[in-house]
Amino acid sequence: MNDSAVASNVSVKKRKTDSSVSPSSTSASKIFSPYRSIGNITNNVPFAIGTLGKTYYIVTSVGNFFQVYDALTLNLLFVSKTFLPSKITNIYCHYHYIFVTYQNKINIYKRGSLIISLDSKLDSNYPINNLLTFGDYLIVSNSNNQISLFKKPVSIDQNDEIIKNNTNFQDLLKLPIKFYNTINLSNANSDDLIVKIIHPSTYLNKLIIATTSHILIYNIKTINLIFKSNLNSIFSRTEQDTSQRNKNYLGAISTVENSTVLDIILIATNLGNLIFYDFRKDKVLKIIKTYSRKSGPSNLTPITSLAFRSDSFPHLLIAFKNGNLSVFDLNSFQQIYLLQSVHKQSFGGISNVKFLNGQPIFITNGADNQLKEYIFDPSFSSNNEKAINDSSLVPLPRLLRSRAGHSAPPTSILFTAHQSHFILSASTDNSFWSFSLRKDSQNQKLSFKQSKKNKKIMNINNSNNSNDHNNEIISMDYQILKEDDWDNILTAHKNQNFANTWSFKNKKIGNFKLQSSDNSNINTVKISSCGNFAFLGTANGNIDVYNLQSGILRKKFKLHKNSVTGIIIDSMNNKMCSTSLDGYIGFYNFRNSKYLSKINLESPITKIVYNPISELLGLALDDLSIIIIDFETKRIIRQLFGHTNRITSLDFSPDGRWIVSSSLDSTLRVWDLPTGNCIDGFKISNIITNLKFSPNGDFLATSHVNGNGISLWNNKSQFKMISVRHVSEKDFKLIDVPNNTSAGGLGIIDSAFDNDNQDNDDSLNSYSTVDQISKDLLTLSIGPRSKFNTLLNLDTIKQRNKPKEPPKKSEKAPFFLYETEDKSQNITSNGKSEKIEKLVSTENQNSDNNNNNSEKIPSLTNPERPLKFFNNENTLAFESKFTKTLRECSVLDDYTIFLDLISTSSPSSLDLEIKSLNTKDSSLSEIKLFVKAMIHGLNSNKNFELYQALINLLLKNHGDLISSSLNDEQELESLLDELNRINNEKTNRIDELIRVSASIVNFFQT
Repeated sequence: MNDSAVASNVSVKKRKTDSSVSPSSTSASKIFSPYRSIGNITNNVPFAIGTLGKTYYIVTSVGNFFQVYDALTLNLLFVSKTFLPSKITNIYCHYHYIFVTYQNKINIYKRGSLIISLDSKLDSNYPINNLLTFGDYLIVSNSNNQISLFKKPVSIDQNDEIIKNNTNFQDLLKLPIKFYNTINLSNANSDDLIVKIIHPSTYLNKLIIATTSHILIYNIKTINLIFKSNLNSIFSRTEQDTSQRNKNYLGAISTVENSTVLDIILIATNLGNLIFYDFRKDKVLKIIKTYSRKSGPSNLTPITSLAFRSDSFPHLLIAFKNGNLSVFDLNSFQQIYLLQSVHKQSFGGISNVKFLNGQPIFITNGADNQLKEYIFDPSFSSNNEKAINDSSLVPLPRLLRSRAGHSAPPTSILFTAHQSHFILSASTDNSFWSFSLRKDSQNQKLSFKQSKKNKKIMNINNSNNSNDHNNEIISMDYQILKEDDWDNILTAHKNQNFANTWSFKNKKIGNFKLQSSDNSNINTVKISSCGNFAFLGTANGNIDVYNLQSGILRKKFKLHKNSVTGIIIDSMNNKMCSTSLDGYIGFYNFRNSKYLSKINLESPITKIVYNPISELLGLALDDLSIIIIDFETKRIIRQLFGHTNRITSLDFSPDGRWIVSSSLDSTLRVWDLPTGNCIDGFKISNIITNLKFSPNGDFLATSHVNGNGISLWNNKSQFKMISVRHVSEKDFKLIDVPNNTSAGGLGIIDSAFDNDNQDNDDSLNSYSTVDQISKDLLTLSIGPRSKFNTLLNLDTIKQRNKPKEPPKKSEKAPFFLYETEDKSQNITSNGKSEKIEKLVSTENQNSDNNNNNSEKIPSLTNPERPLKFFNNENTLAFESKFTKTLRECSVLDDYTIFLDLISTSSPSSLDLEIKSLNTKDSSLSEIKLFVKAMIHGLNSNKNFELYQALINLLLKNHGDLISSSLNDEQELESLLDELNRINNEKTNRIDELIRVSASIVNFFQT
């Protein structure tokens, strides 16, 4: 194909669609509804442990919502049903109840459902940083050294603004929801901030407040300060009354914890020191400098959390900000184990560590999105008593179970096979994960560790590549074929000149590092549908083709002068195309390694996607447009405009009918390709960076600028019809990203129809099939085809359904049953039944006695009466609705009502009515009226084949009578001539249309 010819068709064939003008939309999104998110486990907020009898549960914070795990299995139990306006700052558990703070608010939940929301009465400019409940009290403090206390109410006033419209009265009576008092420490040193609040064990109404340099004890019932520590010698940077540096300075207090011994608390500092302190005697019992040991943490490492083991072993866990975890023996005051890099130092290390009460299991969490459970296995010693006495004789705690995800927002996501339920995800933290849509326990991190055999293969094939470090993944591809034979995942890494192969089956890095032939960085990768070839697009515009089995370079393509941004190859390994920042899309014959043509789109191409079913290519350009190209004809068929900022991602629906795009303008748009309309869209505060349709179209997966998880959106079109009406950006509404459960605990179908009352599209639901598109168009009957077929062959059908044998006479009934005779009504000599005689006499009597009743009981001679008992010859006769309507319409000369009656009548009733037309009348008045009705029907261009059947039935039953009466009835003859003329005109028109259509079909077939 000529390049210039193809390029010249750009302006002619492209179709622009501007989404700035459209009817208004009434729903947030008519196609997608938030379902759930995966990969979100925890953040830097310390987790909380709750107890329900002998079972434990763990509550973690994930931004604006929390989630609850079973402590014994780490299975997700439930998630808070609503998003909070801001991020959670503290979590505390008490039996069934979960206390959550954000800003200056306190929310109390039960099984994820909000019971009540309280105002902390603190300064709203300072967030709450501590939360504690014990006894009848709830205590919160903020970063301005202000403390609020709440107490359980004795009774509930339903007129209270907080309680009004709240139906959880039984729960409210058990909760400290009544504001009690405040404690203000703001007069103290501005640097002496509240660090932690704890309740000393066995003490009534006492509260320990730890600041950065003091330990304070308050009586919360009387709000009196009853004790203040004298620890300036170790917690003050300078010596008292001098400006000299304090040599005994141990650092500022970072956290405190109740020990297992009464009256003793453990104080930790930001320099890694531990102080055992007896607050009853105001005495320092022991100081441990953890950094002084060679095997200990680095110098000046802050301690973030402490935990005492509560079973038979006197162990202390010390969590550090560098991610290390130290196990101390309290008998010998020695460190027995050091677990390094339990959590990532770059994300603040360990946020919290806690033992399960009475069990050798402890739990940790951190801002690196990891929740871990460790266990101390039973001692190796055969003498358990000896092991208890010597607490250092314990094995190294091992990882029991964990839940984790990315520590940073994902950069690339990809669904695996059609029937699979896994999503491959890469992140800026250089991790590579496989997430399951069904079960969190199936999530797995792909390993970068290589076997010795793989290292040898890589050294042979990449002898010139000295950089073995893997940066973040910027492009990846997956193919299920050959998964059991060799590597089937290919990844490109930021600022690196090689691509890695991976094995999805083994969940680890593969055999080869495929290096670019021009030694430039690789920006995009692709695997052929057969699973044999790996395509690498480089920053210099080259395309290298490797064999995945052997890792050998097989082909090279050079067309572009700038970085390659995408490579596409069809399922037959025949057609291939590539895009680049130089604005060109190139087409190749891959089998013959031949360049075919290119199209200049006059703008850098940043993204490309391909749908194999429709063979369409979708391209995102720097001019904020989306181009749709037919891969077969290499022509532009659509150009879609609407985004106002750079397009971040796009993808086809599995059937190729839609293309979904996201942009830095915070919108997601759905484009209907047959119409070119933007049929749906919404705004999202968390900008979408990647989106992918699942292979069967039931989910849309998105990753975002903020957040470590992957959001799943339910596709409503799986369950109901979607209108293709055009929508505009002014109708887009803001939607929150999904949380970790399906729309607050709903299932897939429930979440799809959750907002169904808002998602109803008037233009879709109010549509009904019209009887006739235009009065000028000849329209067939909208009724069933069998109706007029039955009408034409009703006699044959009756003959076929006639019984073969006469009905048998019933046997004589037994003597104990009475025989009932079917006595016919006696007919008088006039031919009238006794019942009718009685009816006539009764009616005449009522008419004579009471004139007022004549209005209620119509006269038998009233012409408007639908049923006439007698005709003029005083014989029994009836007038059906059919003949009555025909007669009334003839008076108005409008047969519309009569024709509507015909169209709704059954074939058997129509046959009976036509056969029952009055033929004894010498003028054949009813037949004339029926012919007039048929003329009116043919002129209306409706129910054409039905009227043909009725005319056929009329002539079949009364044709001989009509033929013999034509000489005497000139009016009837003129009516039949008019009917024949109109009928010939209509049938000739149909014949002409059929002949034209048949000739066109034959032309295309030949």
